[in-house]
Amino acid sequence: KLFIGGLSQFATEDSLAEAFSRYGQVIEATIVTDKVTNRPKGFGFVKFASEEEAHNARDLMNGKVLNGRVIYVDVAKAKPDRAADVLPIARGPPKTIGDN
Repeated sequence: KLFIGGLSQFATEDSLAEAFSRYGQVIEATIVTDKVTNRPKGFGFVKFASEEEAHNARDLMNGKVLNGRVIYVDVAKAKPDRAADVLPIARGPPKTIGDN
């Protein structure tokens, strides 16, 4: 799965899939939108059938112009865990200095 940054507000999921399909079988192309305004946030993801196709597309598309904008392409990073899953769980009231 590739992260695509710098997308034009006029980019569509279809145009994204079409642009990357010359490098392999695109399984899915998504553009991330703001939940409130429903406007594109300027980045998205493209999922390929194979890792080899994804790496080839990254190498050949990074820095290219798509819909009038220079795009940034890299391997997508795993989504970080939610803070609630990472922070320690409180075990009783906070201790004051001097308590043991």
